[in-house]
Amino acid sequence: LNIILLEIDASIENSTVVADAVGGDVSVTATNDAIIRSLSGGAAVAGGNQGEAVGAALSLNLIVATADAFIDGSSVTASDGSVFVDADSTNRIDTISVGVALAQQTGLAGSAIVSLIVTATQAYITGSVVDADRNLFVQADQDADITSIGGAVGASATTTGVGGALTVNL
Repeated sequence: LNIILLEIDASIENSTVVADAVGGDVSVTATNDAIIRSLSGGAAVAGGNQGEAVGAALSLNLIVATADAFIDGSSVTASDGSVFVDADSTNRIDTISVGVALAQQTGLAGSAIVSLIVTATQAYITGSVVDADRNLFVQADQDADITSIGGAVGASATTTGVGGALTVNL
């Protein structure tokens, strides 16, 4: 079980900010980079005439993340520069899950992966006066990627070998 919970906020709130230096910029930046890399496996081996084996693997992965950059209720001036409000969220889950069962009579194997990424990314200006001599940038960027590899091998020398894998990515 892998869980990442992130809340990233960058803000100017109820303030007066003046950047009056040559080329002076005002930047409000919230960056969220969460990565889960997981490997799970289960193996069972049984011998003899009545040998049965069950091998199973399970991987549960969750990322819940927010990235908010904002100016609220403020006066912001960049006399000879730009104002940047930038929120970036990059989240990734990479998982491999394998179950193996080898038996004389019955080999049952399985693997399951459930991966979920829930993100909210915002960049905004509200209830504020913003004066930028050059540029005003307000940008929110969000990227989520899940890679899951699941497999199972169930093998029997004489009767039944069953393998199954399930992968759910949300």
